[in-house]
Amino acid sequence: MQVISPEEVDVRTIPSHKLVDTTIASDWRHRENKWRRRCRIVAREFKSDNTHENSFAPTTSFGAVRLLLVICMVFSLLITGIGVKDAFLCVEQQEEMFVVIPQWSRDLSPEDRSTAWRLKRCLPGQRNAALRWFEHFSNLCYTAGMESYKVCPTIMKLVNDERRV
Repeated sequence: MQVISPEEVDVRTIPSHKLVDTTIASDWRHRENKWRRRCRIVAREFKSDNTHENSFAPTTSFGAVRLLLVICMVFSLLITGIGVKDAFLCVEQQEEMFVVIPQWSRDLSPEDRSTAWRLKRCLPGQRNAALRWFEHFSNLCYTAGMESYKVCPTIMKLVNDERRV
């Protein structure tokens, strides 16, 4: 998915706000009628001086969700939920961010002189990944003719006289 780009850089020269730590997250998934172990690298980004309210995605209040459910019941509207596989990995990184390549990974290919990965896509665990995903998804909805409700930007409607969404 072209998430990272290995680079040979002096990691001591990378400012701390452009550096993301990683960890391995593992779990079990039931796929193809059997349980499989799944491991992936995720970001472990902690609060920094660069963290502020504009780093987070808007959320839908519980009251807005309940109101939306009532409106859908009253007008016999269909409600659907979607899940996007690897959603954050679909979003291009906007800020310049690096990950120091873990030693276990460098040991797997000792001939590679790369010392850091430049992030080309958002990683799960990145502080602003949800915000970047929301911006990406909102742009997709906007190009499809939808607009956000100003009071609650996570609620969108299709602006079309023929259909109501």
